[in-house]
Amino acid sequence: MRSTLAQLTPVIASALLVALLARAMWRDRKHTPGAGAYAVALVAQLAWLAGYTGELLAADLDRKLLWDDLTWLPTAIVGGAALRFAGERTGRRRAGDALLLAYAVVVVPAALWIAAERWHRTLRDGAYVADAPPFGALFYPFHALDVALSLAVLLAVVGASGLVVADAWGHRGRSRVVSALLAIGIAGPMVFGYFAVIAGITWAGQRDIAPLTFGTFALVTALAVRWGRGLEVVPVARERIVEGLSDAVLVVDARDRVIDANAAARALLSLDASSTAEPSTAVRAVLASIRDGATSIELEGRRFDVRVSSIGEGTFERDARSIVLHDVSALHAANTELRAVRDDLERRVAERTAEVVERERTLRAIFEHSIQLMGLVSRDGRILRVNPAVLALAGVDEQALLGRALWESPLWGSDAEQIARVREGLALAARGEPFRMLATHAGAAGRVHHVDFSLSPVLDASGAVALIVAEGRDVTELRRAEQERRTLEERLHHLQRLEALGRLAGSVAHDFNNLLAAITANAELARAEAPEGSLGADALRDVLHASESAATLTRQLLALGRKQPAGIGAVDVGAALEKLRGLLAPLLGPGVRLVTSCAPGIGEVRLDAGPFEQVVMNLALNARDAMPGGGTLTIAAEPRAFDEHEARARDVAPGEHVLVTVTDTGAGMSDDVKERAFEPFFTTKPEGKGTGLGLATVYGIVRNAGGVVELESAPGQGTRFEIVLPRAAPRAASHAAAPVSRVVPRGGRQGRILVAEDRPDVSAVIQRVLTLAGHSVVLAATGAEALELLARGPKPDLLVTDVRMPGMDGPTLAREARRLHPALGVLFLSGYADKPLDVETGDPLLAKPFTPAALADAVRELLERSGTAGTAATR
Repeated sequence: MRSTLAQLTPVIASALLVALLARAMWRDRKHTPGAGAYAVALVAQLAWLAGYTGELLAADLDRKLLWDDLTWLPTAIVGGAALRFAGERTGRRRAGDALLLAYAVVVVPAALWIAAERWHRTLRDGAYVADAPPFGALFYPFHALDVALSLAVLLAVVGASGLVVADAWGHRGRSRVVSALLAIGIAGPMVFGYFAVIAGITWAGQRDIAPLTFGTFALVTALAVRWGRGLEVVPVARERIVEGLSDAVLVVDARDRVIDANAAARALLSLDASSTAEPSTAVRAVLASIRDGATSIELEGRRFDVRVSSIGEGTFERDARSIVLHDVSALHAANTELRAVRDDLERRVAERTAEVVERERTLRAIFEHSIQLMGLVSRDGRILRVNPAVLALAGVDEQALLGRALWESPLWGSDAEQIARVREGLALAARGEPFRMLATHAGAAGRVHHVDFSLSPVLDASGAVALIVAEGRDVTELRRAEQERRTLEERLHHLQRLEALGRLAGSVAHDFNNLLAAITANAELARAEAPEGSLGADALRDVLHASESAATLTRQLLALGRKQPAGIGAVDVGAALEKLRGLLAPLLGPGVRLVTSCAPGIGEVRLDAGPFEQVVMNLALNARDAMPGGGTLTIAAEPRAFDEHEARARDVAPGEHVLVTVTDTGAGMSDDVKERAFEPFFTTKPEGKGTGLGLATVYGIVRNAGGVVELESAPGQGTRFEIVLPRAAPRAASHAAAPVSRVVPRGGRQGRILVAEDRPDVSAVIQRVLTLAGHSVVLAATGAEALELLARGPKPDLLVTDVRMPGMDGPTLAREARRLHPALGVLFLSGYADKPLDVETGDPLLAKPFTPAALADAVRELLERSGTAGTAATR
């Protein structure tokens, strides 16, 4: 008995293992593709094991043949189940069903014929039982039908296994291994069993070792089931996850029938919990939206996102789809609000970005176009960026400065002191302290620029120094302007002193002229009475000569005080140049050769001798300074006549002129210097060596005289000044001196003369001269006194008045007098005339000092012009 149980233990163990596997696979038939067919194959193997056990335990040949014939039925079923499994596992159900049908047509009749062999006895004629304790071993030769059926079953299981393995090859990961193990598990027992028969392998005396192969390959199937259960999460998900999801999940087949749905889907779509059904109205609406490509739908006032996934790939239902409806109503509302907030935020960000961009553009424009020197420097003093003003000043490109230390910039040159101060300033700025200094920068053209230089720290959010702003303001022109301002102030003070001196000189000259008027007139009168050749006559002649010299001196004082207008006289150009030749020779020095030439008969120009000499003297001295190493100075004069066209081109009046040229062989002038040559206070001489008034004075004198001065010069080619002056009309030849008795002209009409003069000595000599000339004279010391005399009458024929008097001056007296007597003639006397006479008739002016003859002639001419003397004489 023990020996029998020992022999049956492998069979029983294999049967139990196969039974458990069949149960497990059957339970997964709805969720695992091919699980049902595989379970059928395992059940068929279990039936074969049962038949095999019956054969072993049968005692005679007939019973053994019965059990053996019956085992051919489960054998055939195994082949069909293998084909079904392959079709479902690979997703080729139709191909699998076709093969299964063909298999059944061939195998089922053969299997039934073999199973019924007991009744027709056509197949097992040579069967016998061999002694194989504790069982008898059944042996018989295979009939052709046995071979055909065996080959059909073998081909079925091998083909099915090959299809599964081929399909599994396209899968990934563990799924491939599981499919391969299942294919081996279902085909292995048959393949190895037939191999054992062919190879003569036996077990316990039995030629069929199927129990061992079933058990062995059942372990392979068990391993595949174990691993496959780890991959097949559908049952767990179905029960524990999918069913509890808030999302609606449903599965539809190719005919749009609902295969499965979770609780949420059933509630939402009004589905029955029963099996597959035709789609409801709600389901049709969902499917229609999916076909239209919609990714979201509206159901019962709520919005759902739709996600569709194919779940038929590699399964029994290739066209099945899972549909997940995710409720996004709250999310949609939140997203709508979020979009509004986002849009508002984007608008604000855009506005802020635009402001930042505009501010950055403005700052960049300021940085790029500022005339200030600007740059950014790191805390360690490296140049990060500079603006074009810095590059223009340094004469380099940006790459030559970026990355270099600030103190190594070419702007500082090799000035060790400045470099040390810059490094000190960088250290202060790195600590957060500003720094400022007055620097000098070497410009690109070698010009030195004075710069107000500063370093300012820029702090980050934490208060640390992030970078340093270097800034410089070119104050070169400001410093030059400041220096010029100080120079102008000094010159102004100098001119103010000259003005004060001039006023003093003018005042002295005025008083001196009054004295000279009395001296000169009285001397002339006395000389007329003295015998010719007497000591008195000679002495009086010397007095008159001294008076003339004194009058010349007063004219010079008046010119100094700007009281004597220039250009009212005439000067002989030839005589003046000859006189200047002697004066200039020692002033020019031995290195300068002076050449003068004057055309004969050149005549006079409308200019006093003093201003003319000043013009030539200034030009000659400038020429000397332009020839420090010596040279030639040429002064020439020639007559010129300009027609209207030439005069307009020269900016002078048409007619006769004199051209005076002053030419030197000196250094010459540049274009910039020529443009400013006649500007007041402009000079190229060193500080303290020139006032800059020389050429300005020349220009003013010539223009006031109605002329023009022109300049030609070039560096290294000398300078040429051309002075064009109007020619004066020829004067009549002077006659012999009048007889002494005619010092005061007599004859002509006499009249009543009112004299207003504040100085008694001058009024006395006027009365004396006019009395000798035959006139009646009334004296008044002030303007007020003269008006009283005019008001009381009788009417005078002529008013002779000094311009300057205390209280009421001469022009005011003349206006008031003509209110009383409109046709009254007026003769003005003055030591100087510093303002125009405000009279309507342009009354004549007789300058002091004057001679008795000049005074008598002036009075006679006025009386004859007015024609009132005769009327006055009859009264």
